[in-house]
Amino acid sequence: MTSTGQDSTTTRQRRSRQNPQSPPQDSSVTSKRNIKKGAVPRSIPNLAEVKKKGKMKKLGQAMEEDLIVGLQGMDLNLEAEALAGTGLVLDEQLNEFHCLWDDSFPEGPERLHAIKEQLIQEGLLDRCVSFQARFAEKEELMLVHSLEYIDLMETTQYMNEGELRVLADTYDSVYLHPNSYSCACLASGSVLRLVDAVLGAEIRNGMAIIR
Repeated sequence: MTSTGQDSTTTRQRRSRQNPQSPPQDSSVTSKRNIKKGAVPRSIPNLAEVKKKGKMKKLGQAMEEDLIVGLQGMDLNLEAEALAGTGLVLDEQLNEFHCLWDDSFPEGPERLHAIKEQLIQEGLLDRCVSFQARFAEKEELMLVHSLEYIDLMETTQYMNEGELRVLADTYDSVYLHPNSYSCACLASGSVLRLVDAVLGAEIRNGMAIIR
């Protein structure tokens, strides 16, 4: 019995020397080992980022819904009548302004005359679908210009040559004429008329001869 106890004790001592008890591990070391090499710790998004992502998600959903509505409104019937014809707007009223103080200014009524003559020569004028020019409304102009700028241009109808020249010098390479504002409204409205015709499936495309 005694001999057996000593043998048992000796065996435990040998095992202890062969397998020393591992020291307690630091939790911080363990957590570091669990992080893969090269991995970037994930940051917690702040409130501003969360709100931004939410807005972007809503915007994306709105755009997707608009696209779906647009696609649903398309006529995919192959038997539908194909659009034909090129619309054309050409109004002689757009020739009613020129540079009062420089006859050699490159922008002038001759531009429209030259384009019209070329269309006639090529036999293209009669092949187009003519549309009546119209004046753009002030509300339409305000989509791209401020009300202050529009009102200023409107007052040029009542300016003399000296006043027009002083105002024109504040801009880059332009001149002003008492008819500049009305012709600008007519030119803008002519383009919008063709846009409406294309969107309304009246014509396939269009060309506005304007200044």
